[in-house]
Amino acid sequence: MRIQAESTRHNAIQAVEYVESGDLTKLATAQPSYQWVAGTAPSTGPQNVSVSEDASGLVTLAVAGSNHDICAFGRWSQAAAAPLYVTMEHEPNCAAVDAPAANWSTEPGGAASDLPDDNG
Repeated sequence: MRIQAESTRHNAIQAVEYVESGDLTKLATAQPSYQWVAGTAPSTGPQNVSVSEDASGLVTLAVAGSNHDICAFGRWSQAAAAPLYVTMEHEPNCAAVDAPAANWSTEPGGAASDLPDDNG
């Protein structure tokens, strides 16, 4: 479940880097095996990617695990040295716009702060 979500997140970040934006049409062309949805819509599983882009060009994405208990978030921008990642448990809504403010890491799935629990 977590592995599926993080694997999709990795591939989705690569597609974002390739198209250099969060443009859903361009992302669907670059990676047609995923369903790309607007950042206000939740990811419904590991083949569904929620994407938002802010005015500064920061692209945030969210991918739900197949059990809907894991949400893997990723962030990318041209200004950043590397993508950032965080995976959360017990997320009620796995949408890009609901990405956490803290605990991001350049290590996809391997940081000590990975998998913080919303309940403490």
